Order: sequence, then structure tokens, then C-alpha cells
Amino acid sequence: MCTQCLTDAVLVAEDIIPGWHIYRAQKNSGQIDNDDIDIWPQSWLGVLTENDPLFTFPEPPKPEDSIKSEFAIMCNMISETTSFTLNEGYRFVSACVLAGYNPADDGNVMYWFMERVYNRLHETEQRIP
Repeated sequence: MCTQCLTDAVLVAEDIIPGWHIYRAQKNSGQIDNDDIDIWPQSWLGVLTENDPLFTFPEPPKPEDSIKSEFAIMCNMISETTSFTLNEGYRFVSACVLAGYNPADDGNVMYWFMERVYNRLHETEQRIP
């Protein structure tokens, strides 16, 4: 069974970048990684195109410039713990470029993406359920 189905995930942001969506897990996936951690815990968000998330993360805190901010710590944690194939990474970064990411101006793609997620989730003045 797909991870999205296991978590009863609900759509919270369609096309956050072209072809990629943000879903929120309604329950733990029950799938355990090599560190004995659930791969998609309840209430966490997942970035996906189809059934299984490319990566998952808690709701991002407000973006701040400080490298010691909660936002920076979360972005670094995701960057350091996420692994995907070269094709998946290429598709993800290419979609970010289509959405406006400029590596020369914007720097770290994960910071750019997570700021986009934060802004999208808060632009409607609705908190994720």
C-alpha cells in the first residue's frame, strides 16, 4: 500500500511547485526507516507527485535570516537527512526553477522551497488542520 494511503494524507497545497503537492499525514505511516523512526509521522507534511513522499517534515516555522533560527535548523535537518535518486532530485530542482527559484540569487534550494511552503500555507490565513 502506498504511504499516502497508509497515512490518510490530505491535500494542503496543490502545485507548490509545478507537479508537486503538499499533503498532511492524518496518522503515522507505520513504515519505519533505518533509525527506527516512522517515515511519515502524523501531522507532518509530505512533498509528493503521486503516492509516496519525496521527503516529509513538520510544519515549517516562520522564515528568518539567522543561521541559528528554527527555520534554518529545520532546513538543514531536511537537507542532511533526505536522500533521493538523482532523477528525483533533478525533477524537484527543475520544478523549483520553473516556479521561480534562481540558484545564483536564491542560494540553498531547500531554504527557498521551505519559505515557499510557509508562505503558501499562510497566505490564505488558514492553519493546516
